[in-house]
Amino acid sequence: DTYNIQVEYFEGTGDAQIRFSWEPLTDNVWLGDYYTNSTLSGSPFISRLDTDINFDWDGNAPLSIDDNEDGINDFPSDNFSIRWFRLITVDAGTYRFTAQADDGVRVFVDSNLIINEWRDSQGDVTYEATTQLSAGNHLIIVEYFENSGGASVNVDFSRQ
Repeated sequence: DTYNIQVEYFEGTGDAQIRFSWEPLTDNVWLGDYYTNSTLSGSPFISRLDTDINFDWDGNAPLSIDDNEDGINDFPSDNFSIRWFRLITVDAGTYRFTAQADDGVRVFVDSNLIINEWRDSQGDVTYEATTQLSAGNHLIIVEYFENSGGASVNVDFSRQ
């Protein structure tokens, strides 16, 4: 596949620099876009790689970032959201997906919504769905939002 990648940069005054890097994602990593709102809207605050979606932040923020060096975490502990992407390569078969979250979670496989629990919850219920996958590559997207209070999310999949 061929993709066009465009990086734009503007420096108005003073010293500045930019760095850009790119590498393909592998089967064993999630790309997470972290938002400072609960609606996955606007530009992500930060994007990072996560090896698993298995987090229990309790009442803490999922990230500790002090961009303006004022001693205050710039990422909230409530009212945030995350969208993870992962490309998997599988053999043909039936796959079981599970999700548990405090608060909302959605799981998509190749743009098909298979788990839709986009609501406040306590994280005490495990949701599951099974789906047939053909041999080859499949895009998995997990969306999560935290409203208030405790924050946790766990998503996994396995071949049946």
